[in-house]
Amino acid sequence: TLRRADVLVVATTHPAPEAPAGIGAVLAGHPRYVPDSTEPDALDRIRSGDRVLIIGTGLTSADVIATLRRRGHKGPITAFSRRGLRSRGHADRAQDPYGDFVSRPWRSAAKLLSQVRRTILDAEAEGFTWHAVLDALRAQGGEIWRNLPMTERRRLVRHVRPFWDVHRFRVAPQIDAVVSAGLRDGDIRVLAGSIAHIARVGKNVAVTFRRRRAGGTEEGEFDAVVITTGPAHRSILQSQSWLESLGAAGYLRPDTVGLGLACSETSRALDSEGREVDDLFVAGPLARGTFGELMGLPQVNDHAIFVAAQIAALAHARRVHRRARPHSAAAPAG
Repeated sequence: TLRRADVLVVATTHPAPEAPAGIGAVLAGHPRYVPDSTEPDALDRIRSGDRVLIIGTGLTSADVIATLRRRGHKGPITAFSRRGLRSRGHADRAQDPYGDFVSRPWRSAAKLLSQVRRTILDAEAEGFTWHAVLDALRAQGGEIWRNLPMTERRRLVRHVRPFWDVHRFRVAPQIDAVVSAGLRDGDIRVLAGSIAHIARVGKNVAVTFRRRRAGGTEEGEFDAVVITTGPAHRSILQSQSWLESLGAAGYLRPDTVGLGLACSETSRALDSEGREVDDLFVAGPLARGTFGELMGLPQVNDHAIFVAAQIAALAHARRVHRRARPHSAAAPAG
């Protein structure tokens, strides 16, 4: 059905994960390859005794492990990522946010990070935990981001984002208990490094890992592989055909920090030439490249209100413009 609209708001959810280069091509069509664990019934194809490799060690990885164990899966699980970082748990008590990162505008990612570390030490001296400092960073995230030059934003995303993510997206206690028990008992492992080689060997998947800290390589064979690397924001335009069409027409482009879609300070999309598209808006997490922290419900809700106000102002300006246009003069009598 064709619909016409005066304004379009791109407020889609995150794109699906994307397997590291080369892996998807090797495993495409494998009966127990799960490229997107968030799809309904995606884990049904994994059998109870399968040796499982999970690529990604963050929050989704923990959810997959807990879901498999809840379903009665008893096989060994290996979770793997470049740094081997696991999502941290919640604080054991409620705390107010601790720290001020906006009274002094930070222009350097390195200096901001140093301030965060100092603030965590101050918080611990006063009986708080790092959770309270991260909560303050989340609440002040939009203003912190706006104060940083583009080069520093890119530096944060490139070097700090993996550490931010595992502290920002915290694992629920009951899920953390499942993962921790498996690590303690040895039936769950977490590896850090890179994949030197991956190949299908009959119905199995053979992998050679290059270890990050210990050095050397390690070989493993698995029955199932699950991708939990997080949303592929750099491929956002390819994630849905209508986004790809808007991109091909020049109305949308990825932002320059790799978090979503390029938009202005009024949340209007920036076209292929970097110009605002007056009636095309980006709302929610895909606008993070411009607005920073836009993942939690409070920030997403506030941003939705902001975008709605921009649209209301646009509609009002158009009504005023229409009323102000002079009426066409009557044609002279012939």
